[in-house]
Amino acid sequence: RRGLCARVSPEAEGPPGVTVVSNEREAERVIGLMYKNKGRIYACDTEVAGIDMNRSPIGQGFVTCCTFFAGDDLNFGNGPKVFIDNIDDALGTLQYFKDAFEDESIKMVWHNYGFDRHVLYNEGIDAMGFKGDTMHMARLISSSRPIDEGYSLEALAATYLSKEFQKIPMKERFSRPVQLASGAFGKRMELPPIDDIQRDQAFRNDFIDYATQDAVTTWHLYHRFKNLLKQLPAQLSEHGTGTNWDL
Repeated sequence: RRGLCARVSPEAEGPPGVTVVSNEREAERVIGLMYKNKGRIYACDTEVAGIDMNRSPIGQGFVTCCTFFAGDDLNFGNGPKVFIDNIDDALGTLQYFKDAFEDESIKMVWHNYGFDRHVLYNEGIDAMGFKGDTMHMARLISSSRPIDEGYSLEALAATYLSKEFQKIPMKERFSRPVQLASGAFGKRMELPPIDDIQRDQAFRNDFIDYATQDAVTTWHLYHRFKNLLKQLPAQLSEHGTGTNWDL
């Protein structure tokens, strides 16, 4: 779990609007606020390194960070977006949140919950409190999106949200020129491993912004989809009707 870049100090600050959690003291403070605001919907996301995306996430990879967001008006200290650091000197910080993630009374929404649930389970965390999966909510709204659009967070944000919540792909934000044997840099671009990007001080704040924005986008998609699903009629049983939200 160690890369070639400099180790990240637990006291490293993040960009404006983001509360970075990298030690037990900060974790306990943030968790306390979560429990005081249990009526909220928490949108969560993970970033994972050391994983082959062509295989099942079960038993492979490790969570480098976890992010969540519950609305602009819930400030966790340095802002409403929370970044749980989980590498280098902050390794293990995610474990302080184990009880909160496993508490069914704290409601969480995800994009592709199956993936995040598996990678968190690899860390010994059985994520509960499931409130929704924006990828599957989108399928209830439209099950026939064009293949070139699909159901990725990026594609759904482009369709359903305003520009401020749209996602810039990781390859576009963090790819670097490949260094040639001569020492010069070529034209071909390459995306470094996620944990290297996260610990590289030249990219760290931008990476934290990228990771937390996924949680923000998921939160806004959830509320947008909830409203849309309530407008779509559904046959719930032989004699009863409702909306797709009831499903």
